Amino acid sequence: MHRLVFVFVLFSSLNLHASGIDTIPFSKIDSLTYSLYLKGDWGNLKSIGNKLLASKVDWYYLRLRLAEANIQLDFPSCALKHLSRAERFSGKTEVSNSMYVRSYLQFGRYNQALFMAMHDKSSALSQLLMSKRILKESEIESVFKNSTNTDLGVFTGLRLGATSYFGRRFSLYLSGQYYSQTISRRDSVNNKNNVKVVQQQFYSKMNMLCAKEVDLFVGGQLSSTSVKGNIQRNYLAFAGLEIIKPFMKYKFSAASTDFNGTDKIVSSISIVAFPFGNNYFYPWISYANVYDFDVSDINSIVDFGLGGKLAKNIWADIFVSPTAYDFHSVNDYEVTFNLQDRVNFKMGGGLTYYGFKNIGVKANYIMEYMKITGIPKVKNYTQNTITLCLSWYR
Repeated sequence: MHRLVFVFVLFSSLNLHASGIDTIPFSKIDSLTYSLYLKGDWGNLKSIGNKLLASKVDWYYLRLRLAEANIQLDFPSCALKHLSRAERFSGKTEVSNSMYVRSYLQFGRYNQALFMAMHDKSSALSQLLMSKRILKESEIESVFKNSTNTDLGVFTGLRLGATSYFGRRFSLYLSGQYYSQTISRRDSVNNKNNVKVVQQQFYSKMNMLCAKEVDLFVGGQLSSTSVKGNIQRNYLAFAGLEIIKPFMKYKFSAASTDFNGTDKIVSSISIVAFPFGNNYFYPWISYANVYDFDVSDINSIVDFGLGGKLAKNIWADIFVSPTAYDFHSVNDYEVTFNLQDRVNFKMGGGLTYYGFKNIGVKANYIMEYMKITGIPKVKNYTQNTITLCLSWYR
């Protein structure tokens, strides 16, 4: 009863005038927040703690208690912010380090969680994470494409990928892809000749977390396209920097590619926001320039979209690319070179379900507006893509 009265008095003093907190002994404020922490009354702890901070009352254990409250309430961004402030009082401690790990895991940022966990290799959480580094995640994806262009057959493909972590800084993603499509080519008297086009791709990306919030990455992709025994190889190499803040993520990258016999340079920037302190809702936007050396031409690519939690264990995302390009991808240049024509507009979305133990299922739909630049005239058509992906994670 006495504690309830004290809570009411504390709320009143904070709401009526910020200076009112000076009349309440610090020992009582500390005792109250600690009591709420022990009882697991996370909502009241967060509410009172935020009012204390607004009244310029701040100390190490308040930040730790607020961090724990936000972890329990599923707001990892807010927890990370409080942990960063706590370090200003007492530096990094075993308790704060463990809370960092839990916040990053809650956010799905395994590389940062591992980076922090390995500060103390003897902890149970650290040993658990380190035991699951190799083949942390594997995936298999099937691709089906059809179009309104009757000269193009169904495009089918398969992709296999896996991610592993090494030490406390490095991760490596590898994938192999196989695609095939039958296309019809017309001769001078308009007779159709069916030709099978096969494309094989090998992709790799290595990340190095050089600091808690700074990630460097390099990678490349080699593609081999075969048409009636003739083989054409395309390469793509890229490097970039990602700055990972609690509420924002910034990515800067550049790539060089030899695509269909022409050399291109790509530079891009993307921004993702987490306005609610978690990944339940996250809008993003990216912008890229593609410079074609052969014709001294510059094309711009704009993508934007949003994703988030739709229901329990179900996540969704949508995107629009009003200025798409031949080989553009929003996933770190892991691209599917178009086997035939150029993309002028792209949009799509997907659903992911994580209700099974250690297994995720994702389905995507993409619509592309294609343009054929040929003889004797320009033609347009629509291409529809469905991908089904099964992922296994440890």
